[in-house]
Amino acid sequence: MNKSPYEGEDMSKTALQPAARSPREVRDEWETPPEVFHQLKLEFGPFELDPCASDANHLAKHWYDAEADGLSKGWYGRVFMNPPYSSWRKWAAKALREVTRGGATLVVGLPAR
Repeated sequence: MNKSPYEGEDMSKTALQPAARSPREVRDEWETPPEVFHQLKLEFGPFELDPCASDANHLAKHWYDAEADGLSKGWYGRVFMNPPYSSWRKWAAKALREVTRGGATLVVGLPAR
C-alpha cells in the first residue's frame, strides 16, 4: 500500500477548512480541490462512482446527482464521496452500509473541525 501524501500533515490549514463555516448553500456545493483529488487518484486509482455529485462537478466515470439520489441507489467499485456537509451523517451511514455489503471501496471527504 502506498503511503498517504497527507500522513502527519495538519490539514486544518488547507483550502478545505473554510467550508465548515460557510453558509449551507456553499457548504453543500463545496468541491474537492483538484490537487487533493489528484493525490487521492494517484494513491487509490481511478474512481468508478461519485454518488453525490452533479453534471458540473463529478470526479468519477459515473455519478449520481441530487435528482438521481445516491442515497437510494446501490454503489459499486471504487467510490469517491465528498458529501453535502449539511447531511454528511446520512451519507456516512450509507457508505458504511455499502462497504459492509461488499459492493464498494470508498474514499470519503468529511468535514473536520
